[in-house]
Amino acid sequence: QWDKVETKVFNYTGTIQTYTVPTNGRYKLEVWGAAGGSPTSGINDNSHGGLGGYTKAEVNLKKDEVLYIVVGGKGNNDYPQGRVDSAYIEANVKEDGSVDDIVKVRGQKGGYNGGGESSYRVSSGGGATHIAKVNGLLKNIYSSRDKVIIVAGGGGGGGIYTAGAGNGFGSSTD
Repeated sequence: QWDKVETKVFNYTGTIQTYTVPTNGRYKLEVWGAAGGSPTSGINDNSHGGLGGYTKAEVNLKKDEVLYIVVGGKGNNDYPQGRVDSAYIEANVKEDGSVDDIVKVRGQKGGYNGGGESSYRVSSGGGATHIAKVNGLLKNIYSSRDKVIIVAGGGGGGGIYTAGAGNGFGSSTD
């Protein structure tokens, strides 16, 4: 039972946001990971990126504690055309041995806070969303992982031949 309910919503900004706990008490936290990217053109009309995970928890917090909120970014919809490598060079060589043009392709970055990079005909994954008692992206706070209160994983990137990507997963310390 909640005596006083005040809701604070944090949306994606591409930065780490903070929340200072106003009073001692039990708090309900909910986080959603970002969706994976969906190819803009594909063979399969169902090749959408996976949904981000969802997690909820109730935790005891103390007045003036600072929480760090990182909202994951959606995966990129574009993908490289070519080999599975995330970076490569492709050259069009003429019969006389001269090079017509060189195309450099690199996978699109994944969504903010850990989304996987795109690869051969697959869009990038969505980023995780987390709330912690330590400042940083998930990849940078591994040694302080006990300070992460709650996390929801991002969804997988959709591919042009797939029927949709995997959804994210969530976890909390309580």
